[in-house]
Amino acid sequence: MKVLLLMAQNIKCHAFAWKLAREKEVAEIFAAGKTARQPGVRELVRSAAVTPDSSAEEIGKIVKKNNIDLLLMGPEFMKAGSSDFDLEALAANCPKTGVLAPSRELLKLTGSSAASTRFFQEDDIPVIDRGVFSSRESAQKFLQEADYPLQLRRESDESSSVEERLILTADNISGAREKLDQLGFRSASSGEERIIIDEIPAGDRMAVFALSDGETLLPFSSARICRRVFSGGEGPLTPGMGGYSPLPAISLAEDQKIYRQIMMPIFEGLKKRGINPRGLLEVELIMGEAGPRAASLKPGLSSAAAPLILPRLKEPLAQKLLQTAEGEIKGRKMDWQDRSSVNIMLTSGGYPLACEQGFEIFGLEEAGEREGVHIFYHGMEEQDGRFMTAGGRVLGITALAGDHFTAVDRVNRAVEMIGFQDKHYRQDIGSGAVLDLSSPAARNEPPEARPERDEKGQRRFQDRDLGPRQDDF
Repeated sequence: MKVLLLMAQNIKCHAFAWKLAREKEVAEIFAAGKTARQPGVRELVRSAAVTPDSSAEEIGKIVKKNNIDLLLMGPEFMKAGSSDFDLEALAANCPKTGVLAPSRELLKLTGSSAASTRFFQEDDIPVIDRGVFSSRESAQKFLQEADYPLQLRRESDESSSVEERLILTADNISGAREKLDQLGFRSASSGEERIIIDEIPAGDRMAVFALSDGETLLPFSSARICRRVFSGGEGPLTPGMGGYSPLPAISLAEDQKIYRQIMMPIFEGLKKRGINPRGLLEVELIMGEAGPRAASLKPGLSSAAAPLILPRLKEPLAQKLLQTAEGEIKGRKMDWQDRSSVNIMLTSGGYPLACEQGFEIFGLEEAGEREGVHIFYHGMEEQDGRFMTAGGRVLGITALAGDHFTAVDRVNRAVEMIGFQDKHYRQDIGSGAVLDLSSPAARNEPPEARPERDEKGQRRFQDRDLGPRQDDF
C-alpha cells in the first residue's frame, strides 16, 4: 500500500508517518512539509511537492503519478473548506484511491465557534456556556453576568481553522476587560470577526475520538490533553502541552455515557444536516458535576492527540483508514495495546507568545533509546548535522508502559535527558491521573461500573473498548 499524508502540523504528520512506517502493509509513504526530513522516519518517507495552497487538481496529479492507495488529508490542505477546493472532484478523478478528508460542510461547521455552538444547542447536546460577539458592547455585557474564570479568543472567517490561535484567560471582570482590550475588534462592523468568550466550568478536560465511514461510528480512544502552558493548570491555553491515555479515573460506564450523550448525537446531527462525518472526529469536553459537556468539535486527530494516541494502537492503522474511506467499518472494532501512554511537549521559553529560536538541542539520541520512549518533532531544523529549535512547540516525547505510573516515570526521565536553551515543559503531566483511585467507594460507583482493581485498590490499567459500536446503541 502507498500512502500520501497531507498535514500542516509537523508533529501530527510525524506521528502518522511513524505509525504507518512500522506496518508491513505499507510499502511507501509520501508526506508534505518537513516530515521526510525528520529523524526516525526520513529513511522511510518521501517528500511530496504539495503545499496548503495546492489545488485539488495538483494533488490529484501527484496521487496518480505515484499510484497512491490511501490519501489522508488534514483541513489545512483544503483551504479551510473553501469553495475553491473540490474534494468531490479529487475523489472522482482518483477512483482507485481511498480519500479520507473532512468534507467542506464539516470544515465550515467546525471552523466556526458560533456555528458549532448552535449545532450543539439545536440537537440538545450538553455544551459549555459560550458567548459569540461581534461588538465590544455585547461582549462587555456578557462579562458582567458571566461566571469566572473565562477564556477569550478572536475568531475570523480567515483564521477560524488555524489551530494555534491566541487564547487568553481571565479570573475576574477587570482581568476580562483587560483581555478584551488586548484582543480588540479590528473589523466588527463587517461581522467577519468575532470574539469568543467561554466560561470554564469546574471539572476535568478530556478528549474523545471516533472513526466514521459516513454510516457507522466506531469509538477510537480517549485522552486527557493538558492545554495550559504552566504546571498546575496555570497560564494561557495552548493546542496542548502533553497528556495521557487511557484515562485511569474514567470508568467503562462513564465512557459509554459520553458516547451516548455526546458522540452519537453529534454523529446523528451531522447526518441529519447532510454533512458527511467520514473520517476521524475529536470532541473536547469537560467532565463536571453536571456530566459531560462539549467544548469543541474538530475533524481528524489534533497535533496534541496524534503522538499520544497512535503509539497505543495495536492493529494496522493504514488498513483501518482504508476501510473507513471505502465505507467498510461496520461491525469492526479497534484493537489497542494493553499499555498506558503519556506525552510531554517541550517548548521554547515564552511560548505561546513570541520566543527566541535557533538553539541547539542535545540528548535526542540518548532519550530516544530509552525503553518505551518515542520522540515526535514539530519546531525543529537540522543544520550541519545539529538539531536546532525552530518554533514555539519544539518536540513531543511519548512513553508507553504497562501501567500509568511507569509511563509517567519513563517520559519524565527522557525529558530530563533532552536540553536546549530556555527549554520549557509542564512537570505535572500525568500526575492528576493517579488521584482518587485507591477508594472505589469515594467515586460513588455502582459495583458493576467500578473498574477492575488490584489487591492494593489501584486501578488496573487495561485497554478496553470505549463503548458499544453504533449498532449496539
